[in-house]
Amino acid sequence: MKHLLALLALVSTSQVAAEVPQEEPPYAQVGDWTVRSYGFACRLDSAADADGRDVAITLYKSGRAEFAIRLAEDDGAPVTRSDFRLAFDDEVADFLPMHASKYKLLYTLGDPLAERFRRARAMELRLEQEAVARFSLTGSYAALGKLNDCVSDLSPTAANFQIPRPMMPPPPSLLLQIAEPDLEGPFEPNRPLKPLTPGRWIGPGDYPVQALREGIEGRVRVSLEVDPRGRVTDCRILESSGSNVLDERTCLLLSKKARFDPPTDSEARLVAGSYATAVRWALP
Repeated sequence: MKHLLALLALVSTSQVAAEVPQEEPPYAQVGDWTVRSYGFACRLDSAADADGRDVAITLYKSGRAEFAIRLAEDDGAPVTRSDFRLAFDDEVADFLPMHASKYKLLYTLGDPLAERFRRARAMELRLEQEAVARFSLTGSYAALGKLNDCVSDLSPTAANFQIPRPMMPPPPSLLLQIAEPDLEGPFEPNRPLKPLTPGRWIGPGDYPVQALREGIEGRVRVSLEVDPRGRVTDCRILESSGSNVLDERTCLLLSKKARFDPPTDSEARLVAGSYATAVRWALP
């Protein structure tokens, strides 16, 4: 009898365990951002900070979009909605929550807020001018793209925020020609190195796709070694942009496209030279 009861208990326990619903895997994971699908909507969540605060964006099949910030228990109940402010990269924005409670701030996600969110590197929540929480927005550009994809999979006609896609390079017929160096001569002695059409070395279609999606900008300063034929043989980073993607793209493009009239020595012979320049990558 004891063995029978034990067997029944084991079977019962197994049935209960089998009935516990398993959490669905996320639709996508982009760094610290997670996209989940719920059938009627898709939600993008940030990783929570040490106090449990996080950011969530929900896009519904109907086209409604919400932006929410979950508060920590010790943040206290707000007096009014106007007590809160959002700052993007330390610049205060005029977005007020449509609803504020002790636990959550809820905003209507319109284009201006979405644009700030996907372009900024950090967002700060301020309560009566005092910083309450700071969220890293690294990867938010790509994460919003995945959120749009999730909603599109729910319903091809669902309205969502269109994340700008990377710029496509212009057709070959519209590319500006890069001047080639004169290697025939005659040449003047002690002629300095001269860059040829430097404004055409890097164009709008050359912006790295990853940097576009992640909203990365920066300035790269480089030193180029030029051979007697006026072509780049080596590119060295003098001052990094802080992004390997931008640094590597800069050297790749300049090594491929940069052209020079090479310098000459005292006998008017073509010789090697070096050239320093800087490239500023700015989002369109």
